[in-house]
Amino acid sequence: MATNVHLTPELASFARACVKDGLYNNVSEVVRSGLRLLKEQEDRRRAFDAMIARSLKETDDKGARTMDDVEAAMPDSMNDSGSREIVPGATGAETAGTDSLRKEQDNLFWSSLSLTELAKAQGVAPVDDLDDVSAMWPSDDSPDEVLTHVLTERAARRTVANGNRNP
Repeated sequence: MATNVHLTPELASFARACVKDGLYNNVSEVVRSGLRLLKEQEDRRRAFDAMIARSLKETDDKGARTMDDVEAAMPDSMNDSGSREIVPGATGAETAGTDSLRKEQDNLFWSSLSLTELAKAQGVAPVDDLDDVSAMWPSDDSPDEVLTHVLTERAARRTVANGNRNP
């Protein structure tokens, strides 16, 4: 289908630059690509509008809850972040122990543990004998090949991280 499209000088220049840079074969491809993006954006907007309409209908059909209603349904215990711990059907007394557990988990997450401390916190036993590990290794994978691969990948990532300078 042949259609003439008049572009502003800025858009025409941009389209020609896309072709010149090798991103597209011609200006028509640039315009089609832009229209596809616009269509995707419109489809997302329509889907969002439909979701809002469904939500409003559900609110009309079932009613809405106020923030006071929601807060009244929550237990009294709160964690450090100020958000309430929601345990369906539980009273404040039943959820009191969740605060200390959450604090312990938060401390583990934000602290810098040594490898030994991390293994202990996760219940992982240390490996004393590498033969024990290699006995569990799949027979078709060589531990030496895996180690070589890991070291090669690390070196490549260091090279990239250093801006392709020598690692």
